This record gives sequence, C-alpha cells and structure tokens, in this order.
Amino acid sequence: MENILEAIISNSRALQSIAEMLAVSHHNSHGGGRGSSGRNRGGSSGRNCGGNSGENRGGNSKIF
Repeated sequence: MENILEAIISNSRALQSIAEMLAVSHHNSHGGGRGSSGRNRGGSSGRNCGGNSGENRGGNSKIF
C-alpha cells in the first residue's frame, strides 16, 4: 500500500508541475496576444484620430 500511495503522490506532483507550466505558458501567450492587439488598436486609433482632428481643425481654421 505504501508504494502505491508514494507512486500516486509522486505522479500527482508531476502532474501539478506540468499543469503549472502549461498555465504559465498559456498565460504568457494570452498576455502577448493582448499586448499585440492593444498596440495595433492604439496605433490605428491614434493615426485615425490624429488625421481626422488635424484635417477638421485645418478646414475650420481656413473657414474662419
């Protein structure tokens, strides 16, 4: 019985470490995905906002 229990305990520890490694790698991959999408959104929104506001301001200033 003791040998069986020791085997189960050692296997559960190995599975736990594997699960932790997978969770960390999964979290990192998601974090990278969020970061890249965030940068892409920021860049596109920044360009669009800057371009639109600049054009509108320029047009208004010319009218006045």
